[in-house]
Amino acid sequence: MDKRAERIELIMKHYSLNQKEFAEKIGVLQSTLGYILEGRDTPSLSVIDRICMTYPEINVGWLLFDRGEMIENSRD
Repeated sequence: MDKRAERIELIMKHYSLNQKEFAEKIGVLQSTLGYILEGRDTPSLSVIDRICMTYPEINVGWLLFDRGEMIENSRD
């Protein structure tokens, strides 16, 4: 599995959301998210952007490159 997909799973667990709920929240098809989580696809920049727009507290550096913490303290 893609490391970014693993981090998406961590976000889902953090917010206690299942695959269907998370896909609905970020505005993607459940099958799109499923393919990512199954390792059949890598997360596109569009999916990453949707996650960051829905959850602005998520550190994009962490999501893309595993830099820093998952949750940013502030967005100045």
